[in-house]
Amino acid sequence: MGRVAWQDVALTEAGIPDTAQGFAASELGARLLVGRSGPAVLSVQLSGILPGGGENVADRPLGDGGLGAEIRVLTGMAMGEAIFVELQPAYRWRDDGFLDEARLDLTAGWRPRPDMTVMVQSFSTWSVSDPVAGQRHFSQHKVQASLGFSTRFGELHVGGWFTPAGRNAIDERAVFAAIWQRF
Repeated sequence: MGRVAWQDVALTEAGIPDTAQGFAASELGARLLVGRSGPAVLSVQLSGILPGGGENVADRPLGDGGLGAEIRVLTGMAMGEAIFVELQPAYRWRDDGFLDEARLDLTAGWRPRPDMTVMVQSFSTWSVSDPVAGQRHFSQHKVQASLGFSTRFGELHVGGWFTPAGRNAIDERAVFAAIWQRF
């Protein structure tokens, strides 16, 4: 699996502006199917995190952040032909003294027709290691909605997200487009 993100980010901390345009943290990893039972599935994912020029670590200046690694458990279930849910707890290790993170991603999806997917997702992150000088605990909770359409290139998703809650984290609002490819 892989994920890259292009960001155009601006924030102000204590009256000092910080902006970045470019790649944020990118991920590269592998996912392994552990088991399947009826409509339920369980997988494990290991990923490496490479820093970029945008937001890499919550509550740090843009561009800050080193390498990292993540282990993630993915469990999902289909409920009939048109509805699915997914739960993904994860732990992310950070090097260079940055705070480790616990993460929880939740997804609910509906396929009103075979070529269309409607999804609502929640992405939550909490700092979990002891802070060092110059760092604070943080948390961030994002909500995302998207609409996907099957194309000959994969499933095209368009949507947006916002941050309804957080502490020492960026208040995000964004629109996105993504192409999902099944392997």
